[in-house]
Amino acid sequence: MPKLLQFYAGFDQGKSVYRPGEMVSGALVINLARPMNMRAVNIKFSGKANVHWSERHKSGKTTTTRHYRASEVYFEQRLCMYGAGSIGTYQNATELPAGQTSLPFQFLLPSALPSSFEG
Repeated sequence: MPKLLQFYAGFDQGKSVYRPGEMVSGALVINLARPMNMRAVNIKFSGKANVHWSERHKSGKTTTTRHYRASEVYFEQRLCMYGAGSIGTYQNATELPAGQTSLPFQFLLPSALPSSFEG
């Protein structure tokens, strides 16, 4: 039987769209069949946009397709959820007990984010 039974992030508000300046909160849930040694549990939240489109151009009998892509990172938030030290500096491993552990998190979305698009 594997040690790790469940590992997921649940959000308190149950929303799929957040707005600039809103607080995001929830918990990282870890369910272990047996105790597990680990140095840290980190979580990273990021907001980014990716866009891709293609255009076809015809010149005589030849058709060419040009692809356009762009991406932009709006924010990254990293949190150390469990373990000693800050992100990137870890101490000796500690034991996370068997069973379900809930590690709460919260962070504020930057107010300068572009608005969400629903549609």
